[in-house]
Order: sequence, then C-alpha cells, then structure tokens
Amino acid sequence: MKARINCASFLAKTAGFSCMTIGVYATVSCLIRDRGPIKRDDTRLARICGCRINQLRFSLQQLINAGLFTEANGSLGIAEHHT
Repeated sequence: MKARINCASFLAKTAGFSCMTIGVYATVSCLIRDRGPIKRDDTRLARICGCRINQLRFSLQQLINAGLFTEANGSLGIAEHHT
C-alpha cells in the first residue's frame, strides 16, 4: 500500500520550521512509516538526511518539542495524534 501525504496537513505541521528541519521531518517520517519506530542513531540519520549531526539533533529536538515525533528507549516514532 502506498503512503499518501496530505499536503495541507504537512504544510500546517511544518509551518515556521527551517527548510533543514522540514527536510529532517520528511525524511525521518518516511523511514518511520516504512519500518515502524526507528533506532535513534544520530550519525546514521544525519548521513541519510544530508546534514551535520548537530543540525540533525537541533531539528529532531524541535520536532520532538512540537509533538511531531516521540522518543522512547532510544527510538523515534511518530506521535499518535500526528499520524
């Protein structure tokens, strides 16, 4: 089954974020939707997202603080109310 993106929802969720954080959100969301919760390996995720580790960490923290991602037991997931 192909994942569908709701453009209006995506734009609403990412309003106010930098283009880097939006890219991290899109990439990590795709990984999670494809595989389920993923291990938080900042080095690997930074490489996949095409950014530096400190940039990835900053973006992930913004996304976690905004309630878009959850972090538990070293794994990242999509917050239930944002699926």
